[in-house]
This record gives sequence, C-alpha cells and structure tokens, in this order.
Amino acid sequence: MQMLVFHTIAILLVIVPTYSYRKVRRFHQQNNIFNGAVDTTFLSSDDFYRAQNMSFSETEPKASVIMPLNDPEMHYTYYEGDMMIQESDEKKVAMYTAKRWPYGRIPYVMENKFTDQERAAIARGMMILQERTCIRFVPKKQNDHDYVLIKRGPGCAAHVGKIGGQQWVILGQGCYGIETVTHELMHSVGFIHEQSRPDRDEHVEIVWNNIKSTAKRNFRKHETDYLADHGFPYDLMSVMHYRQYAFSKNRKPTILPKRPVPYLRCRDQNGHHRNHFRNYNNDQYGEQNDQTKPPLLCDQDIITLCKTFYDIHVERVKQLNSYDDRNFIVHISNGDKFVLKITNSHDSEQPGLLDGQNDMILFLSSQNFNVPCPIKNINGDYLARIQLPLNNNPTINSAKTFAIRLFVYVEGIILYNVSIDRQLLIDCGKYLAQINLALEKFDNKVIRTRKFFWSLANVPKLYDYLSYIKNPSHNELVSNCVKDFEQIILSSFDSMKQSYLHGDFNEQNIIVRKINNAYRIYGLIDFGDIFYGPLIFDIAIFIAYVMLLDTDFDSILDAPKFVLNGYCSLIPLDNHDIYKILICARARLSQSLTLGAYTHSFQPDNEYLLTTAKKGWTILERLCSFDDVQKQLIEHWMDGANTSTKQ
Repeated sequence: MQMLVFHTIAILLVIVPTYSYRKVRRFHQQNNIFNGAVDTTFLSSDDFYRAQNMSFSETEPKASVIMPLNDPEMHYTYYEGDMMIQESDEKKVAMYTAKRWPYGRIPYVMENKFTDQERAAIARGMMILQERTCIRFVPKKQNDHDYVLIKRGPGCAAHVGKIGGQQWVILGQGCYGIETVTHELMHSVGFIHEQSRPDRDEHVEIVWNNIKSTAKRNFRKHETDYLADHGFPYDLMSVMHYRQYAFSKNRKPTILPKRPVPYLRCRDQNGHHRNHFRNYNNDQYGEQNDQTKPPLLCDQDIITLCKTFYDIHVERVKQLNSYDDRNFIVHISNGDKFVLKITNSHDSEQPGLLDGQNDMILFLSSQNFNVPCPIKNINGDYLARIQLPLNNNPTINSAKTFAIRLFVYVEGIILYNVSIDRQLLIDCGKYLAQINLALEKFDNKVIRTRKFFWSLANVPKLYDYLSYIKNPSHNELVSNCVKDFEQIILSSFDSMKQSYLHGDFNEQNIIVRKINNAYRIYGLIDFGDIFYGPLIFDIAIFIAYVMLLDTDFDSILDAPKFVLNGYCSLIPLDNHDIYKILICARARLSQSLTLGAYTHSFQPDNEYLLTTAKKGWTILERLCSFDDVQKQLIEHWMDGANTSTKQ
C-alpha cells in the first residue's frame, strides 16, 4: 500500500494568533452536537486489521477540484479552517513548553457513532503516525486527566497541542480520507499548518487577491521561528499544507510555489504524493515508492543510533530534506557536525551499492575534493544495517532493514540559494570536468553495472507515459525528443566514451562559499545517483537543470554557453559532442515534464504542477525549434567551448 508523505513529526509547542474559543463553544452549543452524556469506546484489533488491509479507494473521495464551499477542512467557524484555539493560548506563550504530550503518549476515547469503515480510517491514520513517529495513541485509562475525544461534528477540526483535560478531534461528513484523518490527528499532536510557518514566503506565494476577505486572517504567518529552531524543512508535500485553492473566492489558486521546476512532488486532495510512477520493472531499475523510505525517527532515536554505532554524544539533531532517505545533521559537544544517513530499504538491500558509493566518495576525497566522507563505526565498517523502527509497536506489520552511515558535514551554501552569475557557471562547468577527469582512475564493478529508473539510458520508457501529455504539440515534442535520443545517442551508445558519473550534478548538490565577496565552488554532495555511462550525460544533465534557473541572462543561449566554457577548458568538445549534449539535455527535460504530466493525471486540480511545468515546456520548445535555430544554438554553445580552449 502506498504511504503518505508527512512533514516530520515531533511533539511541538504551538504559538497562534488570537481567535475566540468561546465562538467555537457557542457554535457547538447552538447545534446541540456536544450536549449530554457521550457513549464512548476504543478502536479494536478488528479495526486495525481492516485499516491494515484497506486501500486508498476505500477512504479517499473521488478526484475533484476542492473549493472552500465543499472542503471539510476549510470550515469558517474554526481558526485557519480546522484549528480550535483557546483565547488564552496566545496570552500565555511561556506555558507552551508544558503543552507537550509526555513521552509521546496520547490517551484517547472515541464516540460510539462511527461506522466500521470510518473506524478503520481513524485506525489507519493512527497507524501511519505510529509507524513513522514516536507518537502513540493509547486507550484512555481511568487516571488519564488529559486526553483526546474523537467525535462527530460539522467539518473536520481539532484542538492544537495538549490543552489540558478533554480535547477534541472532530470528524464529520467528508473527513474520512486517510490524509484528512491524519491531518486532524497531527493537530492534536501539536502541529500548525505548514503555510503558516515564518519561512513560507521563501517557498510559496500567497495570492491575496484570490482569497475571500473573511479568510485572509487564515494565511497569516506565525512570526516566531520555533519550527526552524527544531530543524524541520519546509514541506510542500506535507499533509499540513493548505491546498492550492484553500479559501478561494474565484476558483483560482490561493497558493503558488516559487521554485520554477518542471516536476514537483506535492499534495492534492486525494492524498497522492511523490511520483506515483507505475511499478515498472521495480527490481531491475530501482524505482522508489514511499514503502521503501525509512520511518521517521525522534531526536532521541538518532542520538541513540549515534551512540550505539559511533560512540559519539549528540547534543542537537536537525533533519534535512530528502526524497528517498532520511538525513540528519548531528551536532556534538566539541562543535563538530556530521550527517547521519539512513538509506531507503531498496538501496539498502542492493549488494555492494552503498559500498560502491562510499568507495567513490573516498576516492574523490583522496583527490582533494570536498565531499562528505563516510566515518567508520565502532566495528570498523563504513556502514551498518539495522531494523527500524526501533521500538515495538503492535500496529506495525514488521520492521524493515535499513543501512545507516555517518558522513562528514560539508560546510557551505547550496548553489540554489545564491545569486548565480557568469563566473559561477563557468566555475561549475570546470568543477564538473575536474570530477569527470578524476573518476577516470576510479573503478567499481557494482556501479559499472548499475541500472535505475532516472538514468538517461531509460528515456525510451517515456513512450509508456505519452498518453498522459494532453497537449498534442507537447506530446509530439516529447515523442520527437525520444526518437532523436534513440537514433543519435542509443545507436552509438557503445562507441561513446564511458565513465563513472555523479548523475545528479545540480544546483541543490553543489556547495559554494564566499571568497573575496564572490561565491565560488567548494564541494559536492549526494552520491545516490552515481552510475557508469557516456561521459556527456553528466554535463547534459547539469545543462538541463541550469536552463531552469532564474538568472540575469538568457537561460538557453548563455547559461549553457558559460557552463561549457568552464567544462571545455579541461575536456575539449567538438560540434558533434555539443549536438549530442543538446539531444541529452532535451531528453532529461522530457523525462521530467512527462513524468510530471503523469503525476498531474492523479492530481487534476494541482496548479503546482501546471505552473512549474510552464517554463520547462517553453524551454523544450525552443530547444526543439527548426534545424536552423538548433544550428545557431549549437554554434553559440560551441563558441563558449572554443573560447575556453583559446584562454
């Protein structure tokens, strides 16, 4: 069963703007929904059994564009649509440190008015949190004064954090989707909405003109930065994030992403997350899904792992963004920092794969590159395997085995977070060439034969996804790109110079530092996509990403030219090479855009995908213009390559 993607779970304090709790009480009293004695019960083993075997189709509503009038999470009676906030909370900020559920234990009872299917949905929401966090929902005991009462009511709502005494999770009509149940349970844990974070403006744009005037207060930011202090990255995929049409007054999106990428994994009303690619030759090509990702771990779990396997005393833990794995920055008492990496179960099970990654990193380090070197554990090995989660939980089917490694932390800033100028792109090209040249002396049998889904060699598999591109001209565009790739690249594949490649050289993995008031390349991270293939694949992949960046110069004409200027200062290329790089860059963009269209078929109301794809399609159209334009483009890029050889 596909798993949902959640924002990192922890027990957190919550600081919220003023909202009248008495208004909520008055609403409840007027509707006679909570008056009188309540017949309560608990979930049974049968409920958890049904939850364990239920599919998304049993819990999720049919796909539709959710608007404020029919979205049960957007109830106008509650603060931010579904949060029940006490009036005194914001006046007693100092008390929030006490509003945590001790030991992650949350006692609950539930109204005895839910159907078997609804009970299973509630059980499934609890299971998801318990399988992937330190949270435990337990039946209320007689001496539990503080507890959650799960009740029927209008819309979907919950008290935020532990308020003391009885508090509610309200589930009404339309509230029994896996995502919605989990969303409300997370409020009871103590989570606010993702888009209310103080750093949200760095990631999304709030379209105020599309928001109903009475609902604009719901989009206020919480100006305190406790979320950043806890180290949780902003997560567009979080179930705690508003949908893009939340509180819209005109059926237009109220939230748009800022980063212009053609393929963004994010959330919609049906609980579909990440890539949803069909399980095509999963074992052969290593295609990932949520079931392979390690469970979420508490800070104490990370501290325990570091002590057990590396005998280091960790003082602070910060989780990093990661798609397939779990990565944590760990701070130790002497000020040093390391990255603890827990690899997804699929890669953890591949014989020799992680050893091959370690070998390449250590080799590059020996060649004086700043890379995240692995640290030996107490057994003298660079990796260990462990079953997770660490604790026993009756709702978990069985623990899985994951590889854990500790790496040196590479200090610096990722390239994406700085202003990119001409010299920086030249430096990137030259740095990649240095990496490629160094790897000519490297060898590893496992990496040499590795195949995985995102490899450029798998571009012909896009034929299976063309039907998801509804625009006929775009469909033809990708089809032509795939045909060109087959005829020009695959037909001469074996005769092309082969090498070990980083495979994901992009603005998120390049580390820069400021030297003499200018940013310069310092290091490289993330060796999860390394493989053996045509040398030009690495530079082509980077050029595809570079053309999507926001710069002050032409992203198609000049950005690749500057990169090639640096690259060709060390690795000369001719016109035929540049032409092949163009074909490969088009193929990489085609991969991203096509798989993005496939994702959009599951998310028909997802404006994120449409907005972020717009720039990608525009670039691909320019790259595929008639032959004269392509010839001029190649000559322009070649001019950058020739300029470097003359210097």
